[in-house]
Amino acid sequence: MLKVISTLNGFIQPLRSLHIVRCSARRYTLCPFYTHDTLQSIRGYNILQLSLQHYPLNILTSQFMESLTDFFNQIQDRSISADALIIKSSIPMIYSAGLDLTELIINNNFDLDKCENYLTTFESFWLSLYCLDIPVLSLIEGDCLAAGCIIALSTDYRIMSDIDSKMGINATKVGITPPFWVCRLLSQAIGVSRADRAIQLGTVFSPKEALNIQLLDQVVSPKDCQAIALSVAEKFLFVDSLARRTIKLRFREELISELKNRLNSDRNELIRIISSDTTQERIRKLLKITKIV
Repeated sequence: MLKVISTLNGFIQPLRSLHIVRCSARRYTLCPFYTHDTLQSIRGYNILQLSLQHYPLNILTSQFMESLTDFFNQIQDRSISADALIIKSSIPMIYSAGLDLTELIINNNFDLDKCENYLTTFESFWLSLYCLDIPVLSLIEGDCLAAGCIIALSTDYRIMSDIDSKMGINATKVGITPPFWVCRLLSQAIGVSRADRAIQLGTVFSPKEALNIQLLDQVVSPKDCQAIALSVAEKFLFVDSLARRTIKLRFREELISELKNRLNSDRNELIRIISSDTTQERIRKLLKITKIV
């Protein structure tokens, strides 16, 4: 069983975790990082539910992101059949704790290259999710922090269970400056002024606080999460698919284009910040605090 407690600056610390990963036979993948089920809705839509299970905290390691990127690309090219996608977690009290900070430790030039490759993988992962033309919903039943929050922001609708959990982008707490596209994502959801303040301070929000600032679309009882997510997905699918896909792309194409034009310069700036002595010290301190014991 996974137990977590809040720690300094809103991060989470695993107390003890021992897991043997098993994938249910009724599911459609033996991938150790996730399972996916097809949910049949009342109207007969093919709604796919993706359950993240990269223990203990759904940390976005390179392999995890590469696996998910491949999965999203298969949905986009119709190799995997899905009318809509619901993204949730199989791990109690955790949606995702964000990036793998061990990938950001830099001691030499080799580590610099490794860090750059990791950030490139993260960008590709995000684009594969953000560019999906089907409706994508986040069903959040636990802490949704840092890059975990970025996943949720990249979806069309965000539902969170009304439990003791937090959501937000707290990267500045370890000295990391989120790239421009992350700032844009958050500002599109909660407004420029609120996003500016939240990212500067690394603020994390309770479900009700997140709902009040429109970081979430709904906060629901834990027992109702699944049914409500299915109902919302059906509402998206009731609209003409071509019209809906066209509108979705139209609202995303400016940010996608700007990201592609600024990829190298933005990534180089982020690496410069990550490799600074102060940021490296903060990352090492956090890794020491949050180690698995």
